[in-house]
Amino acid sequence: MADLDDFHQTVNRLLTTDNDPPTATCDWWLTPIACLGARPVDLLTRPCERDLIHATRTLIEAV
Repeated sequence: MADLDDFHQTVNRLLTTDNDPPTATCDWWLTPIACLGARPVDLLTRPCERDLIHATRTLIEAV
């Protein structure tokens, strides 16, 4: 499993835009994501970082 600090930074960087409120990234971590079947924060103890990054990119592309 990659270093969580690097991993968190990667996901947060993908999620952050100039137009988002400061809580948007936090909301993503705490909101259930259908394609993951869980909240991203709940998956941090599992070796599924690629799934989280994929879900992040999918979310961004959908917007």
